[in-house]
Amino acid sequence: MSKTTEDLRLLIGDKGKEYELPAYLESPTWILNKVWDKWQEVAKNALKAYMSFCERNKLPHSYLLGLDILVMGEVDKNDPYKIVDIRPTMVEGPCCNSYPACPNLWAYRLYKRLKLSGVDPDVIEYPIHPTRILDTLISTFQAIWEDRGNKGLPRIGVFTRPYEYSEEETAHNVTLNAFIKAGYEAYRITPAEEPVVKDGRIWVHGVPIDMCYRRIERVHVKGFYGEKLGEQIINETPNTIWINPWKIDDLRSKTLEERCFREWEEISDEKISRPKTLLGDEIKSHTVAELANRGGFALKKWNSSGGKGVFLHLVQSVAKRAADYLYLKYDGRHM
Repeated sequence: MSKTTEDLRLLIGDKGKEYELPAYLESPTWILNKVWDKWQEVAKNALKAYMSFCERNKLPHSYLLGLDILVMGEVDKNDPYKIVDIRPTMVEGPCCNSYPACPNLWAYRLYKRLKLSGVDPDVIEYPIHPTRILDTLISTFQAIWEDRGNKGLPRIGVFTRPYEYSEEETAHNVTLNAFIKAGYEAYRITPAEEPVVKDGRIWVHGVPIDMCYRRIERVHVKGFYGEKLGEQIINETPNTIWINPWKIDDLRSKTLEERCFREWEEISDEKISRPKTLLGDEIKSHTVAELANRGGFALKKWNSSGGKGVFLHLVQSVAKRAADYLYLKYDGRHM
């Protein structure tokens, strides 16, 4: 693929060694008709469960949500070549992905690439058109600000750290520039800007921040910003509106998410398609053996993020074919 113009790029790689992240233009996937209906069902049920949990526990809910849904299949345990079930499956729910990050920009970039290649990406309907995503993001911030009884434009902070080894660095700069272009006073907040906490807000460059768009998880704040400042940022900034609130990050625990989903299923009598998750008191030798007999299981440390802290346990005789196909590197324990 030839190099694209600056505004179409997403970058990956260490600082000074960046390279373009492929957009896989060659094989875009359109989700249509009944497949799309099923996709929506999984997403909406997960969001209902999440919101119900927040309301029952009096948690300020997350305003902007991301969901990771994959098509996952299940094979006959007696015949690994026979698929017995395939469905859209929630693998990262609103609790684990409750911070808005770079994915809001992916659709726009893919849309532009398709246009340049002569493909018509408007053959389908979009919940939000790819060319309007940043506009919608900004209008959502403004609506939240006004819903709190405020007037005028809020001061915006893009709270992060330089992700020098991922595409998110590019995404954060694009988001920051979009706010500035729309007339907002907006500031990047990383450890390099030496932010402070006072008067119940986070401040940067001597300016109190009204709303923070963040892409840093609670478990990492103290590591990036230091123990004292990290504690203050999380616990002493009630007058800064965080997108999303820090307390919501607790829901990123898969076991807490599983409890959230199970409670909602009991209340609603509806189901959320998701991988099997054992709660703490369910992790026994026979239940783990049942999972292993079906090919293995994944274990994710509660205080890890992304793919870090995920251990993949495989029964080679059952799952080797799938693992070899899906993972370029694994040692049977850690991915």
